[in-house]
Amino acid sequence: NFIGGVFIKVKLKGYLLNITESTKTNIDVFGIKNKNIITYISDDVKTTVKIFPDKVELIRESSEFIHHISYSLHNQTSSEYYIKEFTTSIYFNIYTTHLEVKENYLKISYQLEDPKKTKNLYIY
Repeated sequence: NFIGGVFIKVKLKGYLLNITESTKTNIDVFGIKNKNIITYISDDVKTTVKIFPDKVELIRESSEFIHHISYSLHNQTSSEYYIKEFTTSIYFNIYTTHLEVKENYLKISYQLEDPKKTKNLYIY
């Protein structure tokens, strides 16, 4: 049940840029905003973005995986990628180099280090 709040339909336009591999995934969807939480579905993946003054949490879920990511400026955080079929998790280190939160604007630059210690640079 939802009491005392407002759900707002929002248009989301943006991208996820993998600088290391030179790939770009565009985001152009409608979502639902409720206070500091935005939820949208794109390519059969439900994404929930929780925005706080000093950090952003991202949860991506599909029929195959659940990916929890936490971004905190100039801090190393951990990311959990849970593979449903194998009931196992893979953990990644995240280092956020830029976190900009404004009204109707979010920009995150981060480095993801996989278990093999490969580092990939992204902008979301």
